[in-house]
Amino acid sequence: MEKIEIKGIPNSLARLIGFELGVHVYEQNNLNKIDLNNKVEIVFPRTIEKISSSFVQGFFAGFVKKVGKNTAKEQVVIKMKDDNLTDLFYKKLY
Repeated sequence: MEKIEIKGIPNSLARLIGFELGVHVYEQNNLNKIDLNNKVEIVFPRTIEKISSSFVQGFFAGFVKKVGKNTAKEQVVIKMKDDNLTDLFYKKLY
């Protein structure tokens, strides 16, 4: 499984909020180049404390456009600083 560490989020930013920011992080990390025929693990910085639904939807918009929401959720494994935040990320996708 390919592993991608999200870059470009300042350490001072503890909350990820907004559709536009989600799209920006997706584009800044060139995630459109990921081959979703194989699973990929995307690791967010440990400094992130909270995420909004709008950020998650913006971040996943490119994946959903490529392969649909269900396939994107199966192929893209999100890792946040703890399991609760990871679970919250997936809940906000729907």
